[in-house]
Amino acid sequence: MPQVTYSALKFDKGMTPKVFDSNSATRIEHFDTITEVLRPFRTLIESPHNQGGGVTIQQIALKGFDVLNDAIYGVGTDWATPATGAIYKWNTSQFEWQDKQSFGGTLVPTSMLQSHAGYLFGIQNSRYLYRFDGVSTFSMTFYDTGAAFTNGFADAITHSKDGKMYFATDNKIHTVDSTGAAGSLALTLPNANYRVTSLAEQGNYLNIVGYDVKSGESSSLLWDRDTSVVDLTESYGLGRDTVIHNSVLLGQPFTVQVRSDSSNSSFQEKPVLVIKYLNGAKYDTLYEFPISSLSTAVNMIGAKYQSLDRFYFTAKVQFDGEASARNICFCLDYKGRLTIAQNVAIDTGTNPVSGVLRNGEAFWFGAGSDGAWNTTTTYTTISSYETNDIRANSLAMNLDFQDAIVSCEPLPASGQILLKARKNEETTFTTIATFTKTSRSKFRITAMKAKNLLAGLNNAKQVRFRLESTVGAVITGFQAVFNEVADDTF
Repeated sequence: MPQVTYSALKFDKGMTPKVFDSNSATRIEHFDTITEVLRPFRTLIESPHNQGGGVTIQQIALKGFDVLNDAIYGVGTDWATPATGAIYKWNTSQFEWQDKQSFGGTLVPTSMLQSHAGYLFGIQNSRYLYRFDGVSTFSMTFYDTGAAFTNGFADAITHSKDGKMYFATDNKIHTVDSTGAAGSLALTLPNANYRVTSLAEQGNYLNIVGYDVKSGESSSLLWDRDTSVVDLTESYGLGRDTVIHNSVLLGQPFTVQVRSDSSNSSFQEKPVLVIKYLNGAKYDTLYEFPISSLSTAVNMIGAKYQSLDRFYFTAKVQFDGEASARNICFCLDYKGRLTIAQNVAIDTGTNPVSGVLRNGEAFWFGAGSDGAWNTTTTYTTISSYETNDIRANSLAMNLDFQDAIVSCEPLPASGQILLKARKNEETTFTTIATFTKTSRSKFRITAMKAKNLLAGLNNAKQVRFRLESTVGAVITGFQAVFNEVADDTF
């Protein structure tokens, strides 16, 4: 009898749209897959703040983060004088934000916080670059960009080839020298309607992405960093999908783009998250994910961070089958695999998640006055892996479930793995097995037990499985076997 086997002996693929693939997944959430196993991330908790006597995290309203001299800093609001900004330092022994350094005056910071040449840099009042030495000295008008930006800014990067820091406002690229002593205007793009949204280092060049605010056309530009002339080495069209981020991972350029829904037309389509990669002389589409809802405001998916050849970016999305939108942090790795690294799981109201940082095994997220979060040492968040819809090789045939096997690292005390399934476009999963035996590394569920718990597994048009891990259970493999049977609906 012909058989169909779903076999993930290593988890070497990311999420894919709803298409059939022998071992891909529709969603991977709260797992780190870089070693090709499903290893859970730790749980997020709200960051405390006790400086000044009971000050809440909402009062300091952290927007962005970075690391200087092995210390974590966050930029936000002065809790005592909300009209001005402040930088806070994370106290690792007391596990709280302390050492407030107030900007003074009416100085409103953006989310940009960049460590460069022994200083922290950021933008205040949409115009001036400030500099902080990490101890006590602020230079609040260190560099004047010339005018307040109107369309937005792009976070800074430090280019390894010249040691300079680059950031953008509107259609202008600015630089700070390798010593952190002086800033200057490096490049003004000829198109005054162009809004730069992101910068990345690409070999000797600077990869600039953005879009024309009038035409809506996005593009990727390569600049050789020669400030004597406006010399754009290459230009790549990215279409009408609004480009938000770019990243170069081990030499491979990627872009993150959004296709808005058609709510102003006579029909309405779902928004689409689009991931593209540079393939020779053009950008090709790697993934397109239709999503039930996705904020189309550029700053709603503005937080990003690159670490360990992985690119993290946040979004507030509503996936198909979910009741409401939620804040998540995507991870795109150097192999082009997309996963959901963190479920922030806290409603930030109208504020977008504007800052993200990964430091060691910890994540930090900031969303202004709606809160900021970091990683604890527990594993209470459910980590999940959903297969694609598994179907028979022939459309004339259906599936008859035979068995499934889950392999894992020795199960920790109190750890468990749940195996769930759904069939034929059902919207909810049914638990068909709960594996809990401590130190065991392989589990099996038989056809009889699974069919007793989920009727219809003996003649299903399609089946999707969901693996859930709690308390740090690491999943190393999954296999499900079906016999092909004649479709009984004909």
